[in-house]
Amino acid sequence: MSVYEPDVVRRLLSALEPKNSQKKFEASWNSAVKKRVESWTGRATARMTNPRPRRQYEWEAEIVEYINYISDKTRTRSTKALARLCLDSKVPILGPHFLPPSYLHARKRNQSEPAINPETLYLKALCAIHPFYYPELAKCPRCNGTDNIQWDGWTGTGPRDVHGLMVDEAAIGTQLRCENCKNDATRKEHEHSVKINLKGYCFATTNPDFWGSWPHWSIPGDIPVFFHRCAVTRDLFNLLVEMRPSSTAGSLAENIRQLHLLEYHRRKLSYLQAWKSHPYDVNNYNDKPISNDVVSEVFQDFVSATRESESEEYLRTLSGVSISFDNTFRAATKATVTSREKKKSRVLKGGIISLMNENSEIVGWVSQFECI
Repeated sequence: MSVYEPDVVRRLLSALEPKNSQKKFEASWNSAVKKRVESWTGRATARMTNPRPRRQYEWEAEIVEYINYISDKTRTRSTKALARLCLDSKVPILGPHFLPPSYLHARKRNQSEPAINPETLYLKALCAIHPFYYPELAKCPRCNGTDNIQWDGWTGTGPRDVHGLMVDEAAIGTQLRCENCKNDATRKEHEHSVKINLKGYCFATTNPDFWGSWPHWSIPGDIPVFFHRCAVTRDLFNLLVEMRPSSTAGSLAENIRQLHLLEYHRRKLSYLQAWKSHPYDVNNYNDKPISNDVVSEVFQDFVSATRESESEEYLRTLSGVSISFDNTFRAATKATVTSREKKKSRVLKGGIISLMNENSEIVGWVSQFECI
């Protein structure tokens, strides 16, 4: 994790330029940041009921411009180049997980007493999913090819919100373009690809389709786990898949909500210690804890992607000289499923009958609807 201070980084990189080009460098940088913010805020207003604070967009746009800078300095211009380009030792390598500056940075960077703004506490951390940090992502999720792969800039919709354990974060990704899939529209998916119906040739690294063929444990670094409805941090994902079997989705969601509330009051105390005032501002505080529906979705996706296939393969390895039938799982008839219309129904009306061998190992089970 790296604390990113936009003014400090911009002036540091500007000082590395020739003196007659420093003003032009900063003007070009500020112009690119302004254009990106305007693009993001215009799109966000149209698609979000609760747009994020403008200062959040400005801070994230500064990070994008910094990554563009270090990526351009290290990008190989020709395939025939024998040596790869490296950054100057004076250029800081920050990321891919960026933290906003705190009141400590404001006090230590200013000779006079700085303004204590509540917005400082409302800025969300940002995870940048970019090939500069993760070169192993240069693989088409459709054909699994690694040749004729191009990175086609950042996602046009801007950063995506990510549910966190203590506080929500954000993630921004780039777009991968596969020239092989573009030139051959009938090109079949790779034989090991999970996404059989995956179409197209351009994929964003913040889209769940991009990660469809990646097992959860193989996703590199601290990249969040993305779903169609939401995204969660790795810490929250690991907690959900471990704790969900022994708890309900509602109780887990409430526990996480309490952790968010604890973090909010901790930040409130930091504000009061820096300035005697109340930090609450409905126009800037935009933290929304995870819901029980999302908890269920995360765990169900984890089970279908890993546990189901593992259990099926394990059951196929078991055998027995004598098989006994046991109907001790009649408690399953009490389990109810709630629909979107809030209607409850009992799916397993006849319970579950387990098949056990002489070693008391369950080699199969039978329900009203399925048989394994």
